[in-house]
Amino acid sequence: DSELLDIDTTGSGQVCNTFGINKHFPILQELYDEGDALFLANTGILAKPVTKYDNWMKESRVQLFAHNHMTREAQFLDPYEKNPGTGVGGRMLDILKRNGYQTSANAVDTNARMLTGDSFWANPIWTVSSQTLPTLDPHSSLGPSVSVFDDIVKKLNGVSESDDSKMSETWSAMVAKSLSEHEYSQEIEYAIKSGEFDVPYKKKTRFDYRLFSIARYMASRNLRKVDREFYHVTTGGFDHHGGKDLSEFLPDVNLSLKLFVNELKRQELWDDTVILIASEFGRSITPNSGKGTDHGWAGNYAVVGGALDGGKIMGKYPDDLTEHSDLWVRRGRMIPTTPWESFWNGVAQWMGVRGDNDLDFVLPNRKSFDKCTLFTDRDLFTSGDLPHNTCNIADADGDGVRDAIDQCPDTAYW
Repeated sequence: DSELLDIDTTGSGQVCNTFGINKHFPILQELYDEGDALFLANTGILAKPVTKYDNWMKESRVQLFAHNHMTREAQFLDPYEKNPGTGVGGRMLDILKRNGYQTSANAVDTNARMLTGDSFWANPIWTVSSQTLPTLDPHSSLGPSVSVFDDIVKKLNGVSESDDSKMSETWSAMVAKSLSEHEYSQEIEYAIKSGEFDVPYKKKTRFDYRLFSIARYMASRNLRKVDREFYHVTTGGFDHHGGKDLSEFLPDVNLSLKLFVNELKRQELWDDTVILIASEFGRSITPNSGKGTDHGWAGNYAVVGGALDGGKIMGKYPDDLTEHSDLWVRRGRMIPTTPWESFWNGVAQWMGVRGDNDLDFVLPNRKSFDKCTLFTDRDLFTSGDLPHNTCNIADADGDGVRDAIDQCPDTAYW
């Protein structure tokens, strides 16, 4: 009984023509064979391309192998802090909103750093809760004569006076904004729970409830007047230092994803949705003394969606998994060769971001990598417009405009 499900990677330019998926995650094999899934090989956080012969620890610009630091940087993708505190999804939505799209950033039961945009645009992050949103108590503890407490709060934090301080102005603005967003979220929740946007969904695990909440929220997109949006959802339990078997966890995730995919198809949203399944880092190749694995660096991740040009592996899987590899550091932690910028570059284009200036805003560290390594929307999606960035095409820089700068390699651009 094989522990792996075979996938054919012929034509992906990999070291092998057959790779394997954990047998407890068959939905990935099904979607891959249907052309609705692809994999990202040896992918991770990079500030610049490095090998083990470089000062990779210093040049990574992040505290490697630590959950909190790697999670934060995977969501920010801004190692040189050109737009500190903002996330890749938030910046993408900023550009899309500026370009006329109706956007929404949605966090499911978590504080999603990747959805934080530039303060100039002040785009809110909406809470998509798998539980009922808390209701603010409208009554005051000051007594029955003060019965509508939130009206008083709004009045106190309304029009400012000439002698108000900057601190009080900032506080009032935040309170007013929070109240407004809470009221809007409750209106959406009431509409969803009224049954208007209910979805036929069997829920067993906590992750089921989270994906169910997303499915209902997506069904309300016309009410919310949204045509571009991000969702951020997490699940845990995979930090297997002690040698836990993935068979304890993957079957539930597999079923949850299968139900969610079926619901997106029922809503006719499958071709308009892309789902990235990823972690903050991969795992070490060699086991530890507890027969488990420790925090790594590069990982191999799955992308699923109806518009994908799937059935392939993007990036380059290492051709040497021994200590002799230029990418092997510290007990089989592999240095990434595909930066996260490669993937998000193609997604940003597919979502509607065009031109180097806007793409550089979304991905501030994009110029640290050879453009020919950045995926375009056509690399990832069947409906992509921009061809792959090679020197054999008319639009080499992928900005949608054929001009003199595309004449590579004999220009300063290249």
